[in-house]
Amino acid sequence: MNISAELQQLPHWDGMSAYDRALACCRLLSQYGQPIPGWMQLRQWIGKGSANDIHRAKQDFLQGQQPNLEAAKTESLPPALTGTLDAWWQQVRQAAADEFAAQTADWQQQLVEADARCAEYAQQLQDAQDVIEQQTQQIEDLRQERDQSIVATRRAEDANLEAQTRLQATMQTLATWQTELEQQQRELWQQAIEQLSGLQDFATTQIEQARQHAHGLLIGQQQQAAQQLTQIQQHYSQSLTWLEQHYRQSHPMETPTHRLIRRGMQR
Repeated sequence: MNISAELQQLPHWDGMSAYDRALACCRLLSQYGQPIPGWMQLRQWIGKGSANDIHRAKQDFLQGQQPNLEAAKTESLPPALTGTLDAWWQQVRQAAADEFAAQTADWQQQLVEADARCAEYAQQLQDAQDVIEQQTQQIEDLRQERDQSIVATRRAEDANLEAQTRLQATMQTLATWQTELEQQQRELWQQAIEQLSGLQDFATTQIEQARQHAHGLLIGQQQQAAQQLTQIQQHYSQSLTWLEQHYRQSHPMETPTHRLIRRGMQR
């Protein structure tokens, strides 16, 4: 006997609620003369439902069977069997009530434990959320530091590239200046050499002109001195002649003395 398979053959089975499925299962078991099991076995057969819905359906089914038993007892059963049936029915009811009470206590204990676990889980969840928030903040801080580091690295790379570009431009400018300076130095040296050469030629010319001028002046001075000497000799001769004449006139008898005077004057 496959209870699950027979239940699935019922009309509208897929659309039934857990309560209706539990009632149908209890009816099927009653038809086969099988006892009604606990809610977990019922749930395994019907495929869904909470413990409360399944127990409620089981209690409603058992309570719905009691009037039928009373009618059967009064109408068709002998008195001896009726007493046995009443005892069995009371046992069934008591067993169902005890099972329900035990299940209820177990459920309450499970609810207490579940509440404790929920509180523990809630605290763990809150702790986990705090840790997540801290880690999220740390991640955000690290991300900002990474972004700042990336920006700083890019700025440093840009500054380094700019510095290298400026350095290359400066080196190129210095090389150009050095080339121009060397060219200017060569030109200045050439100009200096040419100027020195010109000054040397000019100095040589000036020296030669000065020498020639000095030589000319010396010759002129010599000629002038000769002329002056000639003039002095002429003047001397004239003066001596005048003195001789004057002396002769004054001392006509002293001729030798005149010669001595001439001779002395000549000296």
